[in-house]
Amino acid sequence: MPQSKRYWFTIAWDGVDEGEFTSSRPSYEYMVEGIKDYLRKWKNRDAYLECCSMETSDRYTNLTNQVRSELKEVL
Repeated sequence: MPQSKRYWFTIAWDGVDEGEFTSSRPSYEYMVEGIKDYLRKWKNRDAYLECCSMETSDRYTNLTNQVRSELKEVL
């Protein structure tokens, strides 16, 4: 049986109202779209992608640099 993958990301912002938001999506594509949506939503806070990853019950893959590279091309 294939392992269930989950794609996690954290959007953060600094300053007086410092904070962060973490969420997950069922696929890489949905994760990237979610990241774009939240970066646009919180643009006035200078939000940025803090980290993102793909996780299964026995594996972790850091996707932060890969997604940041993709975002540079579209945002």
